[in-house]
Amino acid sequence: MATASATLEEVLAQAERIGDPALLAEVLKDSGIVSSWLGDYGAAEALLRRSLDYARQADDPHQIGESIQWWILILLWGPIDVETALEECRRLDDEATDAGRSRILVAEGVLRGLRGEFDEARKLTGRGRAIMDELGQTVNSAAISMPIALMEQLAGEPETAERMLREGRDQLIAAGERGYLSSLSGVLAGALCDQGRFDEAEPFADESREVGAEDDHTTQMYWRAAKARILAAYGLRAEAADLAAVVVELTREEKGFDTQILLLQMADLLEPDAARAALERAVEASEAKGNLVSLAQARERLAALP
Repeated sequence: MATASATLEEVLAQAERIGDPALLAEVLKDSGIVSSWLGDYGAAEALLRRSLDYARQADDPHQIGESIQWWILILLWGPIDVETALEECRRLDDEATDAGRSRILVAEGVLRGLRGEFDEARKLTGRGRAIMDELGQTVNSAAISMPIALMEQLAGEPETAERMLREGRDQLIAAGERGYLSSLSGVLAGALCDQGRFDEAEPFADESREVGAEDDHTTQMYWRAAKARILAAYGLRAEAADLAAVVVELTREEKGFDTQILLLQMADLLEPDAARAALERAVEASEAKGNLVSLAQARERLAALP
């Protein structure tokens, strides 16, 4: 990804010299995607906003739709607060293609889930994935199962998360897709850990580690978080705490709503002072995002500390 980032910087400089708004929209969109995969949601937000502005200047409906699709994912995953993200989703709906509208529905659903509105969230995410399936977007449908599954984990439904992720994993393997697979396998391992099925979780944590790129921050967090929980279940508390500390450190670079969930999970494996620091960060980040479910859980856990 570092190589891709450097290449895109060179291409962007050339595109700016040419001054073609359609070309600028495409290059800025790709740069935003890579920035988001590297965990830099601030840069991704700025790049995708510029991409959408240039796509509108070019009056290019396809590029407008593409920029919106990726911008929606930043609204969902990134640190932008839930209310602002929901307003932006509603504002973008008129310009979106069917593919973009499917992502808007999923984003709205998961964002509503972060507020604890799980019934409405499931209706919206179900409609969004149904549109993806109708459009034949198998890989996108499998990939979007990750934030939905994380929402189900927040709702206390890891079995639902597991079923969805297993289906998504099968689809990605059939398509030969490995970029999303590494992250999805890590989330699946976490859903199995939630159920106390640590022996079953371990192969998926290992798969996440083996398939994932070293600079794929999301994957690097997920497999370590699951592995730390597995080690703790095997009685290897010191090793688990060491790995949990790495996860906590990685969450400083990755600012998605998933980090709020991981901080809660890792706090169980840390010494009291480190656990308190992790939970305090979870409170701060959850409050800023508007993730009311994680916020309540973090506050409850903090209050229970000695």
